[in-house]
Amino acid sequence: MSDSRDFSYDDGIAVARACIAEIVRSLGGEVQSAYLLGSLAHGGFAPAASNIDVCFVVRDVATGPAFTALMQQARASPDPLRRRLSLFWVSEQALRNGRPDGRLPAIDHADLVAHGSLAYGREVRADLRSPTHAELVNGTARFVLDKWGDDGSWPGSLHRPQELLRQGVRDATKIVLFPVRFLWTVLEGAFGPVDEAVAWYSAWPDRVEDGGRLAQRALRWRHTGYLDDGDEADVAAARGGLVPLWLQLLTALPPDPRLTALAAAVQHPG
Repeated sequence: MSDSRDFSYDDGIAVARACIAEIVRSLGGEVQSAYLLGSLAHGGFAPAASNIDVCFVVRDVATGPAFTALMQQARASPDPLRRRLSLFWVSEQALRNGRPDGRLPAIDHADLVAHGSLAYGREVRADLRSPTHAELVNGTARFVLDKWGDDGSWPGSLHRPQELLRQGVRDATKIVLFPVRFLWTVLEGAFGPVDEAVAWYSAWPDRVEDGGRLAQRALRWRHTGYLDDGDEADVAAARGGLVPLWLQLLTALPPDPRLTALAAAVQHPG
């Protein structure tokens, strides 16, 4: 299965800039600044897999519904790149206080401070405090619980790797590489390019060997834009490595009954 590789970094930038122009037209002076985040800012943009991450610094987060509406529109777009838009918003005052409001999870907050690339308005990053390691860890735990904690079908899906691979390069690489990236953050306080996260995991003495091999395969899918859901080696790698990767992450997060229950469901799905 091949996801389109006809996109480029410049195409991603063009979609981001069109989104920024649309928001500025809609909200006018409420928008102080707009920044590119993620792989568009710190490098490693993969045409077949990367999101298009944009963060808006606004006067008042009461403007949030405008961003939510635009994301909903984007996800229904026939343009496959526009469907990848992921928007964040935060008020400047809350950002300066180190307690972001709006929508800006801890890892994205850290990415903004360290790598944010100004695409509109004035630079506001000077003297901003980056999240602490504890805040990054707690933010990762919240993300995992918000995304998968109430999804009763998700743990079982990890035990059906061929079905996951059929979803294509973008979804398959995310489900494999999320735990690798999150472990890097939880254990090292690090964030940034996916390639660096995979390199760290591959060299980590406590890595699961099958998980390391699977992460390397997912990195190849991400860069080539090609994944064969019938490839026996890929299916075997996912079968051997996916559940152990997720269990490593879930047991590395702070003690929480919901995470314990999620880990048990991943290990022994009902």
